[in-house]
Amino acid sequence: GTLTALQVDDVNINGKSIIILGDTGDTLNITTGAAGATTLTTTDTAGTDGHFEVAADGNIILDAAGDIALECGGNNLTCDAGTIAFSSSGANRPGFSLTNNADDATGPFLSLVSNRDGNGLEDDDVLGSINFTGEDASGNYEIYGSIIATVVEADNGDEAGQIAISVAN
Repeated sequence: GTLTALQVDDVNINGKSIIILGDTGDTLNITTGAAGATTLTTTDTAGTDGHFEVAADGNIILDAAGDIALECGGNNLTCDAGTIAFSSSGANRPGFSLTNNADDATGPFLSLVSNRDGNGLEDDDVLGSINFTGEDASGNYEIYGSIIATVVEADNGDEAGQIAISVAN
């Protein structure tokens, strides 16, 4: 038979789409297409404030049979977390790549930034560390090498830093 729209308290169910009406005509549209592909679309009729937030009282798990792509039209992906961990049991994995495709003389960069919460750095502060860690023959974690950047002198106009490269021996 023919499906018709059902309107229930600002929720419109029509065929393969559910539209939830917010204030001033703003909407959340849930659409299912071929092979079950589903899209959630927010629309702010007056601008670009149709933000989308998942607020869970527990974990959020993204589990895909394929890849997961994060596309940032505003160019920024931010994360407020204590630790970001990538793990894989495959050979030569996990990998982390920074790729610059600009048609110019620039390249990608990695920044380790220490601001001391905006209160200014002090002498001997650690600016950043890169540790090369692995298990020894007994299964204990050891740092086999490290690169550590520190502040030698923090005085304005007289700043000095140090990079120490260390290896276990």
